[in-house]
Amino acid sequence: MHDKIFDYRHRNTASMFTAELQAISQCLTSSLSLPASYSNSALIISESLSALTAISNPHSSHPLVTQIFTLLTTFNSSTLTVSFMWVPSHCGTPGNEKVDAAAKAAANHSRINPHILPTESDFHLFTRRIIHHHWSKLWQNQIPFSNKLAQLKNSTTAWPSPLQN
Repeated sequence: MHDKIFDYRHRNTASMFTAELQAISQCLTSSLSLPASYSNSALIISESLSALTAISNPHSSHPLVTQIFTLLTTFNSSTLTVSFMWVPSHCGTPGNEKVDAAAKAAANHSRINPHILPTESDFHLFTRRIIHHHWSKLWQNQIPFSNKLAQLKNSTTAWPSPLQN
């Protein structure tokens, strides 16, 4: 923002989609906190087409999209204007490369921003991953013993289906 790059560490449960939406939300919040004399417009550039598509849907029930719409309403009631622009990732765009480097650095921060909470869908996905990981370990430990199915199939992945291409 105005050549300043903010980097925050997200919880390990956060999806890339959530992280991108939280970044857009943070940009809007930061823009609203600028003095009125600073600028009357903001341009938010994102490489996440899915996040930009989500915030273009006024009927979305996603909590972060709803939060962004609330912030955009605040923009509409002020003299500030906001625009969004998509840029492709990893194409050598100088500003985008700086942001990517900051994101990689933020992943190594030891402190997680306490204001960035996981979404319900991220929590469910994380829980499914944990359960599947433990199930896989249990399955692997049963192979040499009495579990006949585990002796036939050594992983918990789905069986191939003739309907799949």
